[in-house]
Amino acid sequence: MARIAEPIIVHKRGNSFQFTLNSTCGLPQRICNEWQRRSFKTLPEEISNYRNPKTKPEAKANAQVLIAFLKKRLEAGLSAKRSTSEDITVGDWLKKFIRLDTSPRTGINIAENGSCSEDTLITYPK
Repeated sequence: MARIAEPIIVHKRGNSFQFTLNSTCGLPQRICNEWQRRSFKTLPEEISNYRNPKTKPEAKANAQVLIAFLKKRLEAGLSAKRSTSEDITVGDWLKKFIRLDTSPRTGINIAENGSCSEDTLITYPK
C-alpha cells in the first residue's frame, strides 16, 4: 500500500528551516511547485511575522499559516503565486525600500548609523 505524502515537509538547513508544500495540503499542484525547498524568510509580507521559527513544530505551524493565507487568496480570486508584480513608480519603489517597516536593510543601516532617508538617495552612486 502506498504511503500518503505529508502536506508539509520541514527540514533544518543550517540555523534556519526550509519547507516544501505537497498537494495533499489542499492547494493546486502548480502552487505547491512554487513552494518547494523554500526558506521561511521568503514568506509574503502580509505574514512576515512568521518568518523566523525556532523549532520544527513552530515551523510546521508557520507553514500551516502560509497554507491558510494562500487558500484565502485563491478564494478571493487573487493570485497565489510566490512573486507578484506591482505597478509602482521609481520614487514609490525607493520610498518602500527605505521605510523601516518594509525593509530589513533600513533597520540594519539605522543600527550601523548609516543613511536611510530619501534625502540621502542622491548621494548613492549612479
